[in-house]
Amino acid sequence: MNIFSWYNTGLLLLNGVFLFVVAALWRRNDRMLARGLTLLGGLFLLMSLDEMVSIHERVGRELGMLLLGREVVYLWLFPAAVVVVITVAILLPMLWRMPRRVMTIMGISGVVYLLGAMGMEAFGWHLIESRGQWGIDYLFSTWVEESLEITGLTIFLFAQTLAGAASGHSLVFGSRVALRLEPQAASAPSRQGQPPK
Repeated sequence: MNIFSWYNTGLLLLNGVFLFVVAALWRRNDRMLARGLTLLGGLFLLMSLDEMVSIHERVGRELGMLLLGREVVYLWLFPAAVVVVITVAILLPMLWRMPRRVMTIMGISGVVYLLGAMGMEAFGWHLIESRGQWGIDYLFSTWVEESLEITGLTIFLFAQTLAGAASGHSLVFGSRVALRLEPQAASAPSRQGQPPK
């Protein structure tokens, strides 16, 4: 219940909704890519819900009670790492069809986000376990964690604008154009060739 958490929740939700929009723009050109973007959008909506109600921390507590006989919030990191690997294995072949520049920026955003969400979280766990209590260093590591998450999500949102533009299509509701994203003339072609206009 803090500003960082609410802002992260909103950014995750915005990314999830925008992924559905970009998937709609790509559907005519590449159905597999559109399917991958849609699945990723659903995942972002779930992450937004998790950020709001802290499901991952409850999982950590339950795992701690089950395995160690005490609450250890940070144990959620282990099942989360497995989920990340499985998700990347499923989605990467679909998303790899994106233009190279977009994929590079998406990859950078993912690394930055995970450095915060999992890397700094693990570091915070280490600080608490070694000290037995919270300190100013733990609060600072939490600030870095949340900052990295927000930075990663913001970079990802930028990557999505490029992905939408690369589709070469406009989003139309009824007879009105709601969103028109024009591809840049100098942008790198997709691995599947340039999409038709």
